[in-house]
Amino acid sequence: MTGPDKEVAAASRTSSTTVYTVPALDEAAALLADLYAAGDGHGILPDDWAGPGADLPGIALRVVAARYRRAHSRRSAREVEAMYKRMKAALSETGVTPVGVHKGRIVLPRLDTTPPWGWSGEAALTVGFYPGDGWTLELAQARTPVIDVVAPTEAAVAALVADILTGRRSDPLFPRP
Repeated sequence: MTGPDKEVAAASRTSSTTVYTVPALDEAAALLADLYAAGDGHGILPDDWAGPGADLPGIALRVVAARYRRAHSRRSAREVEAMYKRMKAALSETGVTPVGVHKGRIVLPRLDTTPPWGWSGEAALTVGFYPGDGWTLELAQARTPVIDVVAPTEAAVAALVADILTGRRSDPLFPRP
């Protein structure tokens, strides 16, 4: 992992309401490396950016997220329906078969490795889409945290979901130290 990769990964963990997919992290790290290279052309080293208080890793993440959100802002109902179909197919390709729909969100199965969620510890994870914002993770219950997912494609969201359900990635809804 390079310096920009590590810095972007660290910056991505500072938000409790947003989770970044691997492609989004990679894109933000590439942008950060380009910013550092541009600064180097002016005699500014990567460590020099921290002095003025510039959070370049965080800025790179937010810029990438904003670009993805802009792409989602002009979706028609037909396009959103097609996105849900692609999401279901992408989930199936990761081995996760959706088990239903809850308030317009795709309900995912609980696995032996799925973190305990909800009052009973048995709440299901859902993935939903909001035009203008993008994909979210929520629980299939009345009160739920909403976690924004920064991702370029449905396949990236599906890979993230599979990693969360199988325990390969930490729980973004209720992070534990």
